[in-house]
Amino acid sequence: PRFVPAWGRVMAIEDFLSVLAPQTTGSTLAVESADNVSLTMFVKMASNGLPVAVDTSSPEARAALARGRVSFVRRVGERNHACADCHASDQGANKFLGGRFLADATRGLTRHFPTWRTSANDAWDLRRRFQWCMTPLGTNMLAADAVEYAELELYLTQFDNGKPMSVPGIRH
Repeated sequence: PRFVPAWGRVMAIEDFLSVLAPQTTGSTLAVESADNVSLTMFVKMASNGLPVAVDTSSPEARAALARGRVSFVRRVGERNHACADCHASDQGANKFLGGRFLADATRGLTRHFPTWRTSANDAWDLRRRFQWCMTPLGTNMLAADAVEYAELELYLTQFDNGKPMSVPGIRH
């Protein structure tokens, strides 16, 4: 993800495909649609082995990064939980919850997305994964193309800087 001045917001590959597909292909590629996720996976696979290099040097990107961090620590939903409750090393990360290992966000979570979910027999982008986490918290999901998802993805991607891309990941 990166800040795109022409759109005045942070955009991930899924966003680019969604807004540029109609004018370049005549087709729509809605964010989180099967075609969008498949094409995102194809594009990211071309970078497999290359280091993640997210640029957060501009003032706009730093502001979006700060908003992404706020989203990471903001408590939401009926259970009043934040992403950080499960994915920060000083909280729930690196422990098991209901048979699931809770990954530490600071060790990197994004370089394998989209991932193939064996339990769903489907490819999931990072936004669908965010939404899956929101369900048990009893909170309403944002629209698939919400800028908050892109800003949260930017915040999380910074922890993968320098690590090699490896798409698709495989998860249960």
